[in-house]
Amino acid sequence: MELYKLTDARGYTREEHLNCLQWGKGIIHGTASAIGQPLCTTGLMHCYLHKLVAVLCDCLDGNYGPDGRLWKCTGEGEFLSDGLQGGFCKFTSLEEVPLPKITVEGRVHWGILCAMEVFDEELFSNWAKGWVSANRQKNGAMQVVRTLGAYGYSHPKYKASLAGYYAARAAAKAAGANADWDAFAGMEAGELAANAATAAAEAAAVAGKDIDFGALAERAVEAEQLVETKSEDLCPQCGLTPYSCICFTPSDND
Repeated sequence: MELYKLTDARGYTREEHLNCLQWGKGIIHGTASAIGQPLCTTGLMHCYLHKLVAVLCDCLDGNYGPDGRLWKCTGEGEFLSDGLQGGFCKFTSLEEVPLPKITVEGRVHWGILCAMEVFDEELFSNWAKGWVSANRQKNGAMQVVRTLGAYGYSHPKYKASLAGYYAARAAAKAAGANADWDAFAGMEAGELAANAATAAAEAAAVAGKDIDFGALAERAVEAEQLVETKSEDLCPQCGLTPYSCICFTPSDND
């Protein structure tokens, strides 16, 4: 099993706190016992089960951002996982690996895919399928937000609907963001997408369903890279492919 640990730029987790830890190649940290302990406590230290998920969830956890460092690890002892994170009572950080860069759109795409795993009501499903197919309309996202936002605790699909609600909010927020992760709107969209994944994990646990969040992350990132590549290939004037472009003017030398 591949495990990953995120730290700050100096290799610390929770630096300036009493329980801060220094990580690096070959460093081992452990706790006395993990029996009955939840994740992220003195009994179980958390890790991520996929390097992309580590980056996608960072905004809700360590919040190390683009200056964070990613370490491949191994774990020993009792293992506990909620699908997004895992926990062991003993960790060894093996080596540093490159920190993946994920666009705002890639983050939102992941959040939507996670929500689709647990929530399939028609309004959300139709919008979500359109969005992941690159048919992205801000008004459609806001309609989903308004509808799902009216659900109450008594609604039979309330927990699952939260995943759809956060995913649609992420898409709406991203529509007003520029491409830079430093943009406030982009950061907020990424956080909402991570909330969608967290809500999906909780709903899946209630339903007894397993979700491969890492595979969904790979799918989202690859899809957005394809969309970006296609966009770069289009003529900036007419928006058509090089084979259909109507803007080419032969030079005098042709």
